[in-house]
Amino acid sequence: MATALPHSTEEEKRLFKLLRKAYVSARYDKNYVITQEELEYLAGSVKVLEALTKELCEAEIKRYDR
Repeated sequence: MATALPHSTEEEKRLFKLLRKAYVSARYDKNYVITQEELEYLAGSVKVLEALTKELCEAEIKRYDR
């Protein structure tokens, strides 16, 4: 997960917190704000996470098929 959502810099940490907060706040807090740039960055990170998850799950499924 560190590859998909790095925490090396303060900016990366801030963006990860923004993503975590979005889970609830984007739906229920009318004061929640995210910029287009932040959204695009996080969407890219989530796509990487999705690909990694798919790869790991497929490998695990193949392991059980043997």
